Amino acid sequence: MPAGAGSFTVLGMQTAKGKGINMRKMLITEAVAAAAAKKAAGLVVEDLCIGVGYTGVKLSDNSGGTGFTFRNELGLQNGVMKNAGRLQGMPATEAVKMAMSVNLAEASLGVATINAVLNRDFEQGENALEVIDLRPEDVVGMVGYFFPVAKQLQGK
Repeated sequence: MPAGAGSFTVLGMQTAKGKGINMRKMLITEAVAAAAAKKAAGLVVEDLCIGVGYTGVKLSDNSGGTGFTFRNELGLQNGVMKNAGRLQGMPATEAVKMAMSVNLAEASLGVATINAVLNRDFEQGENALEVIDLRPEDVVGMVGYFFPVAKQLQGK
């Protein structure tokens, strides 16, 4: 999500040393990027692809992440990346910073890198749809449209 895309803010984030509170308004993207930057130290972007629908990143520890590609909004200005052809080998900490870029191709790469970093220790758990006791009168909300999940919910 590019910096100006959301109006959500996080207030009162703890400072890195935990000694005090930063009361500056912070976009959710900034807070997530800050957390990812700490975990990205020492990692390198090994491979990447900015595709028509999604952007994908593979890091040097074989973790991977995806992010939405803003294909309809890219236009001539936002589709050009300064470092095109030289992004492989870039430190993951630098790629994470791109999530805050106003260039939507860079922002997509940054979000994909954040997802790769923050999902490194992911372990598959139970299927939420099998664990939750959904009833016909329940209302379910999703951020994003996940067709396989929506299809399963239609029958419940």
